[in-house]
Amino acid sequence: MTVWKIKLSPRWRIAVCVAMLAIFTALCVVSAMGAMTDNEETASGASVKNEQAAADYLRAVGEEDAAQLSCERITIPEQFDEVYEEYNGMQRQSGFELSEYKGKDALRFTFTLTRHDASYAVLLVRDGAVIGGHYSNGEYGGEYLPLEKDGTTG
Repeated sequence: MTVWKIKLSPRWRIAVCVAMLAIFTALCVVSAMGAMTDNEETASGASVKNEQAAADYLRAVGEEDAAQLSCERITIPEQFDEVYEEYNGMQRQSGFELSEYKGKDALRFTFTLTRHDASYAVLLVRDGAVIGGHYSNGEYGGEYLPLEKDGTTG
């Protein structure tokens, strides 16, 4: 076995330590910047592309004055109970299919509406695409009106 011994003056030892620290710091900064660019989080915790998808969808259906009320991260259940099966049936009629997203996270955006029969629009968004949603009058147990992929109600 060969052992190498390098003699450095104290000044060079400090210079080498400072250089290694600078390289390590630069790598951490670059890594953090890359992570922020990929996930650009807003104050609500929703990524910009998901917020934009929800807003674009509502604009496309004529809801120009919709105001975002909330955004919540949800997990679509891996097993659908009777209530979720019924809700997914409504989504199927609208051209959406939530069973493809079982066990996956999504964002639930709720918007207040001013120019619609319902008071609220709820959109489920994943990876920048609307994957489901409904209109609601906001009453607990109230009736949901389905969204259509083209933006009409069903």
